[in-house]
Amino acid sequence: MRNDLFQRSFFSRFRGRRGYGIHSPFAFDLIVNVIRERAGYYAFREIVVPEERERSRCQLLFRLAEREGYRRALLVGRGRELPARYLSAVSREMLLLDDGDGGSCWELFHAGRMEREPSREELDSWLERRDRDHSCALISDIRSNRSLWMHFRANARVSIEMSRDALLFFNPTLQPGHYLI
Repeated sequence: MRNDLFQRSFFSRFRGRRGYGIHSPFAFDLIVNVIRERAGYYAFREIVVPEERERSRCQLLFRLAEREGYRRALLVGRGRELPARYLSAVSREMLLLDDGDGGSCWELFHAGRMEREPSREELDSWLERRDRDHSCALISDIRSNRSLWMHFRANARVSIEMSRDALLFFNPTLQPGHYLI
């Protein structure tokens, strides 16, 4: 029984990685042309990253901001310097918000590893500060950031789970869905 569950999970993720079985045009295009994109962008050569996992995560942030036109990003958790360098390379108009910027509205949210479990009030305040029509969140290490992941996922329209990380989109015009890739 357990082996069957593992095989089904593996094959559904394998198929989803290539876009098979994903019927939402937005999600299919995002998976094929942004998440699985392997082409090198102009800014990637200039930024040195010691760890491969961090490099791929930051490059995904860069590609998302570039494709969707995000210009206001809120970065929380440990290790904000590297994502900040990648996002700054997207555009001169990129505004990197800190958790202390009270009323500033974000379009792109990145949660690195949290030093402590965020309170319910913090989670609600982060969600209230998002751009209602055009916002996305990338949550790193969803197993250790479980409460953040579950709280944001409950409010998201589209969620894409990528083994360790997750992408959430809050655009109300998108077809709802949860995808495993």
